[in-house]
Amino acid sequence: RTIPYGHVRHRLRRPPLRRQKGCASARAMARWGEGDPRWLVQHREDGTNINGWHWEERNMLPWTTQRLQSLFEEAPVATECSEGTVKLIRVKDVSGEAALTKRKGNKKFAFYDLKVTLEWEAQDAATGDQVKGTCTLSEFTTGHDEDDVEFEVKAEGKGDANDRMTKTVSRTRAAVYDKLRSIAQELEKQ
Repeated sequence: RTIPYGHVRHRLRRPPLRRQKGCASARAMARWGEGDPRWLVQHREDGTNINGWHWEERNMLPWTTQRLQSLFEEAPVATECSEGTVKLIRVKDVSGEAALTKRKGNKKFAFYDLKVTLEWEAQDAATGDQVKGTCTLSEFTTGHDEDDVEFEVKAEGKGDANDRMTKTVSRTRAAVYDKLRSIAQELEKQ
């Protein structure tokens, strides 16, 4: 037997709310300013994020820059091959964005989109010439692979020694990426 839709309405009605013992009524709790003063979820003039519940974002670019500089000063990337020796000596510039976000007290997320410029020095084995230049890593972002990072190497001046050393510096890409990845892991643990 089929029942028309209008006749089923009485089954969909909710039972009346019953007040439990020791519980304030819903109407009293909903009024502004009548809540328990111990509640921490309220408008605060000082803007304090109590217990980190709301979204909080910290700029970590200064920390990332300082940490990269110290990492390359402590243990510079160096390689030696038949063409000569190459050493990435210092961080020239770090630009972009690095942030650590926190919400609901303990959920942390690290976001970064960096462009890192490093200075390098090399000595050509064939001629003994000293060559200097820069290498730039761009598009080092959250969630990307090593293949997505652009690695551009430039030498100061021109010549055969500069071309050979530029190719040698490009072989340090994996070592530099490993250092950047270690910084990203440290950032996530902050």
